[in-house]
Amino acid sequence: MGHSDEIVMFGIVVIAVLWAYFGLRRWLHSPLRTNYSSVPIHIEMNENTVAFQLMEQDGYEIIGGKVRIPFYFLVNDIQLDSRLFVDYVARRDGQTYLVKVARDRKPIEWTASSVRDRLLPYFLLYSDIDGILYVDEKEQQLQQIHFQLEEE
Repeated sequence: MGHSDEIVMFGIVVIAVLWAYFGLRRWLHSPLRTNYSSVPIHIEMNENTVAFQLMEQDGYEIIGGKVRIPFYFLVNDIQLDSRLFVDYVARRDGQTYLVKVARDRKPIEWTASSVRDRLLPYFLLYSDIDGILYVDEKEQQLQQIHFQLEEE
């Protein structure tokens, strides 16, 4: 092997190592998207609610009812159990939404931090949803929330 062959081989090895390093680094720093692959669809749903009627009037197809998502976490080695609830699962224009209905006892403030704190956990749960649909029955309003996670 000549001197020029060694330089070419060295260049190929350097490029491969750099490509592997940056690819692995990007993969390790990318956000964990979900623990669940798809939204469970519960067929049982209450069709006699204002929220259900508002969504249908706005062109949403309601494909699922209440979803209970149990989970636990550890605090100083003490297990705490909890759960999240999704009121409906809806679809429109090929996009799937988890639906949260407004509650009087827990109103949402429409600030970036409040929306993040209240609704981002739902978005992060499933890899196949496109956003969150927030339904305010009193105000007769639907709010479509899409989250965009940026890479550093």
